[in-house]
Amino acid sequence: MKRFRFIIKRLLSMIVIMFLVSFLVFVVLRMSDADPLTVMIGNNQSTPELRQALTEKYHLDDPVHIQYLRWIKGVLSGDFGTDYVDGQDVKGLIMSRLPITFGLVIMSSVIGSVIAVIMGVQRR
Repeated sequence: MKRFRFIIKRLLSMIVIMFLVSFLVFVVLRMSDADPLTVMIGNNQSTPELRQALTEKYHLDDPVHIQYLRWIKGVLSGDFGTDYVDGQDVKGLIMSRLPITFGLVIMSSVIGSVIAVIMGVQRR
């Protein structure tokens, strides 16, 4: 029973830490000098009308905590939004690259394990 409580406490603390870190990163990105609209459309194509339309579309005029709540709601429901460059669904982009990512993880783990065993045997 003690082990179960320990695991539950660790899981709850991990969830709290993940929310705190995500909020901190979100706020720091919003406070940085980088303007999200300039990143999306660039300086050359920027017009006041386009900037206003994108500000309304992405709710960039809302307070930061409202923007964060909207973002975290989307992430928790599996909606990662759309890519600004291609207009594709971000979740689809991530899913299409998972097989390659898993292959890289497996290969690096195998190579790392082989090197670790060789280094461990040589130290004796």
